[in-house]
Amino acid sequence: QCYISHVRARFKPNITDDSKKVLKAYYSRQRSILDERNQGRTTVRLLESLVRLAQAHSRLMFRDEIQIMDAVVAIMLVEASMNNSALLGGASALHSGFEKDPEEGYRRSEEEILRILKLEELIGSGKEEEEEEEGGGDEGEEGLSQYSQMRRKRARLAREQESEGYDG
Repeated sequence: QCYISHVRARFKPNITDDSKKVLKAYYSRQRSILDERNQGRTTVRLLESLVRLAQAHSRLMFRDEIQIMDAVVAIMLVEASMNNSALLGGASALHSGFEKDPEEGYRRSEEEILRILKLEELIGSGKEEEEEEEGGGDEGEEGLSQYSQMRRKRARLAREQESEGYDG
């Protein structure tokens, strides 16, 4: 709870042009699919929800900008919430396992989503954003994955808050 409170207070992520393209393309695609299942779901509220989910993921990743990764994760969450996934072909969250390499699994999902949305030019550009962000990282973290760095930041934050007597 302390971590969630901290990222809520500290980060107010702004949307980047590339992530805006991804969310807009997904929303447009959903609007163009005129079947019973999606017709009622695809309102302006869907777009607002996508932005809020992307902002939340960005905060959890300790970022002030919504990157392509955050937009893709928001799309994956919305798709997983549908009974029959319109974009990713009906994959069931109940019948799927964990990836052995989650970052590679994410990369495959990102490529698939960006290809379906006809945004091939954005494939791999999220990696450049990560590298820029890692450039200003803490000492000794160069070889760590983004998720490992995030876990270390959380642990450091928890230690700092504990030493300061932070109650949340």
